[in-house]
Amino acid sequence: MKSLFFLGLLFPLLSLAQSNTYYSAEAGLGLSKGFDNNSYGLALSGNIGLSEKLFLGVSGGAIKITPFLKNVVVPVSLRATIFPFSGEETTAIFALLEGGKLFYKETGFGGRAQNVLTGGLSWFGGVGARFPTEGALRPFIAIGVAGMNFYNDQNIQEGGSGVDQAYRLKRLTIRAGILLPRFSNSY
Repeated sequence: MKSLFFLGLLFPLLSLAQSNTYYSAEAGLGLSKGFDNNSYGLALSGNIGLSEKLFLGVSGGAIKITPFLKNVVVPVSLRATIFPFSGEETTAIFALLEGGKLFYKETGFGGRAQNVLTGGLSWFGGVGARFPTEGALRPFIAIGVAGMNFYNDQNIQEGGSGVDQAYRLKRLTIRAGILLPRFSNSY
């Protein structure tokens, strides 16, 4: 909950930082090997232009990984978006890189009361396309590889084995969304 509050404070600050800013809302689907632990989620981001082609921002959202996790994961990430070729009337290709932290805690993971599963680091790397429209909203689609790390602390003080286990989930991820009303002509 603290992470959502912190993220809520950052978004208004982004709009005050520069006029070269964009926001996005997106939905994503993560396909795991064997399709046994797929994920789906929603995210919002705020991004500041450092140049005409490079934007840095912050992203936050909610992800559900079924059947691996009981609850929703809250990812908070720093992101870089690079538009090597852009234009208002053409499709703009971009690269997207993200790295962040997964906020998650589940006591009793795997049916054992002493196990505590916590979120670790996450990352995403991919390419996408932003499509031109007549209105202010710009739809986009991106595809890439995502990774999420979780740690199972088998608490030895409560009768656990004392062995910590790391789960490193990697998946092909497809994202679709919209760039919210533009504040600059540079993207």
